[in-house]
Amino acid sequence: MTVRPLPRSRLDALVPSLVTGQALVALVPATGDLTWAAGAAWDVARAAALSNRRIALVDLWLEHPTLHETVGLTPTEGIVDAFEYDVSLTKAAHEIDRVFFIAAGTVTAHAGDLFANPRWKKLHGGFRVEDALLLLYLSAGALARLSTVPDGLIVLSPDGYEPESSIGQGITAVMERGVPLLGVVRDRWTPAAAPAPDPRSVAPPPGRISASVRRPSHPLARPVVVAVTLAAGAAGGWALLARGAEQRRAPVPAPIRAAPVRARPVAGRAGPSPRRFARLDRAARRVRETRQGARSRGPPGDRRRHPVRHAGRAG
Repeated sequence: MTVRPLPRSRLDALVPSLVTGQALVALVPATGDLTWAAGAAWDVARAAALSNRRIALVDLWLEHPTLHETVGLTPTEGIVDAFEYDVSLTKAAHEIDRVFFIAAGTVTAHAGDLFANPRWKKLHGGFRVEDALLLLYLSAGALARLSTVPDGLIVLSPDGYEPESSIGQGITAVMERGVPLLGVVRDRWTPAAAPAPDPRSVAPPPGRISASVRRPSHPLARPVVVAVTLAAGAAGGWALLARGAEQRRAPVPAPIRAAPVRARPVAGRAGPSPRRFARLDRAARRVRETRQGARSRGPPGDRRRHPVRHAGRAG
């Protein structure tokens, strides 16, 4: 079943056309926040009054009436006084924001008789003839005992309602009597999006937890693991164990040793050849022989060809 959402911020645009041709519409709270529900009921009544029709709002939540508190009234008479003590409805009504409001009135011990009073059928017919709209604020249980069948039903709940709940079942029972559900007044078009779950709070399957947790290598660590597991189960079960597994320190990888760098010979810079070593050796030998001969021949003033210079040129 598709339920039409009626956001409170859009009631002025949605309600007038929604209640066109309706003479009696029930406003049924489906929330424990009766202060919110009372404010929403007044918003529906004010929005309906924009259609230039005569609108009457009656507080039939006899156990805990709150509609008068929403607008700051302290009435002494209401619907109970009109039905049980023949007080005029005109006297019991208060016009507020173009809405004729009738409070609950005197506390009664005969609420069931008030809902079953055949006078509701006469009021229903009279509002239809006058092209006026009667809005009844009451519970789903009280609506089931009402002597007349409303032309429509509007549910009041900030976040919608569950059909499987007790209130939802009461609303379903009312709809089975032939009362159409016109919509659900709520805070927004759709329910508020739930926050994204924290990945750390989502527990992986047990197999993954056992695979990700290392077994203690030392026998003395076993009692500590058992104590931690019991404490984790008492504090949140698998979710806490999952967080502990994620927060476990990762093993430090072994350092990678760099391969030794071997020196490579530089291309184009080869060492001296064996032939060149032989030439240098011969030149050195000649120098030694020349020095020895110089000592045996005489003083260094001799101008003959120098053997070192000759050896350098010969080499």
